[in-house]
Amino acid sequence: MSRERFESRRQQFATAAIRLGEAVEDYLGRDRLVAAGLEPTRVERMTRDSVIQRFEFAYELGWKTLKDWLQDQGVQAATPKQTLGAAFESQLIADLAGWSDIHEMRNLTSHLYDEDKAKKVAEFVSRRGLALFEALAERLAQA
Repeated sequence: MSRERFESRRQQFATAAIRLGEAVEDYLGRDRLVAAGLEPTRVERMTRDSVIQRFEFAYELGWKTLKDWLQDQGVQAATPKQTLGAAFESQLIADLAGWSDIHEMRNLTSHLYDEDKAKKVAEFVSRRGLALFEALAERLAQA
């Protein structure tokens, strides 16, 4: 794995985390959009789906960036769960339980769309997940 590939993926992940933050801001501030005259149910679905889509991008880029860094250090991890465990051992992530929850939420989005699951994922990402992505982006910038 070349340093250039890691750096490219790291930058893509950092951008994905920023975009996720924007989606979360819209989701948490959706009352402003409703106050501006948009239909409440449509705003709810639109902002929630935006959070979920950007969460999926950030998750995929995040674990693959970790995998690239670990490979560069001689650590082999084939799956997201293995990668997260190795990243915790290497002190790239500090909250393994939080990242396990992120992994679980990502698995929920991989299956048939379910309104209740979508709400659960969007709330998790907004309340807890975004901070974990931001912390990882900051940590990777130092790697």
